[in-house]
Amino acid sequence: MAKSIRITLVAFVCSLLLSIVWLAWFFYFGVDAEKVQFSSNAWKQGAHVYQHSNDPGCIRGGMALDIVEAGILHGKLIEEVKLLLGEPNLVEQTVIGYELGQCSGFGWHNSVLEIEFSSEKRVNNMKIARHQP
Repeated sequence: MAKSIRITLVAFVCSLLLSIVWLAWFFYFGVDAEKVQFSSNAWKQGAHVYQHSNDPGCIRGGMALDIVEAGILHGKLIEEVKLLLGEPNLVEQTVIGYELGQCSGFGWHNSVLEIEFSSEKRVNNMKIARHQP
């Protein structure tokens, strides 16, 4: 009898720990959006995510998921990316970023689509990351 109680207790503790780990992962790395088919026009219309509110919701997150999962931009030149997505909100030496709205941390944190370029100025990596506007 004591052995079955111990097994039940261990299973409960493991389930609780796994739930906490999953919640922490989703809070920091998850994207709170449903995938939506990418449309260049719709993307550009949502360009000024924080223009009307500091709490806009996840404006372009669904399309960003489609871009990343389908690899829509992979191998494209920076000029081709700008034609599809418009001017970026963030520009660094090998990375550009586009604001998405609040798509991370259960919709509480600002998110950005980060697009990384190779030395040949072609897209080699894309990800959705938390960001401070």
